Amino acid sequence: MFGKILYPTDFSEPSQKALDSVRRLFQGCVEEILVLHVFDRRELRNLATVGGIIGKYPIDLDEEFNRLESEHLTKVKKIVDDLKSVGFAATGIVREGIPLREILNVADEEKASVIVLGSHGKSNFEEVILGSVSEGVIKQSQQPVLVIKRDTRRRG
Repeated sequence: MFGKILYPTDFSEPSQKALDSVRRLFQGCVEEILVLHVFDRRELRNLATVGGIIGKYPIDLDEEFNRLESEHLTKVKKIVDDLKSVGFAATGIVREGIPLREILNVADEEKASVIVLGSHGKSNFEEVILGSVSEGVIKQSQQPVLVIKRDTRRRG
């Protein structure tokens, strides 16, 4: 039996695939699933810069932050409710900060047994230049990490 599973999500397709794997792999053998979303305010600043340059109106950062925070809370709550509806104990956590740092902090604070996350499957070049949250979690986490690869099969 596993204790707590930490499932960080950015609401992307790879994160959804990781959630599907959590549901399949841990049904009936986990104490609790912690659904974590980390809101990186730096991304909002980028939006404001682009909006200010090419947008038709100035962006109020505080207002936009509040709107996005509410949207993210709603999405996390939906995931938690969906997990509960199929028999999992689940808790939602939304934090502001740098995703890698917050994932590691929550894993330690909550004493997670394992971290399960999706990989965006960047190329080696992108991994070297841009870095990756999943790569950082693998390298720095004290807990075991299960990374679910995105579907890389070619279509057509």
